[in-house]
Amino acid sequence: MHLVIFYLLTNYYMKCFLHIGTEKTATTTLQNFLHLNRDKFAKYGFLLPKNAGYPNNYKLPILAYNNHRRDDLTNINGIYTEESLIQFQKKINEGLKTEITESNQLFFFHLSISNLD
Repeated sequence: MHLVIFYLLTNYYMKCFLHIGTEKTATTTLQNFLHLNRDKFAKYGFLLPKNAGYPNNYKLPILAYNNHRRDDLTNINGIYTEESLIQFQKKINEGLKTEITESNQLFFFHLSISNLD
């Protein structure tokens, strides 16, 4: 599964567009196009965050992992313990908050994703 995430930011609202694609659904092509044109999209208020794993947001699903889940994705990111998972989630969450806030000077941001088993 691949993820493409970007935000439309304005002074009045924020929308998150999340494309979740399985193999052979052109997700990689979409990711490459969006990131190649990242600066152009930014001029129109779109943010394609880098903090969740550039260019395909591969770190994003880890935010929803329960404290005991371990797989190839956690191993690739050096997550072997409950504490290292919690610290990784905190780092990604804070990085996304900072990236989104700095891009539009938002005063409040809350990211909440349900746990994936």
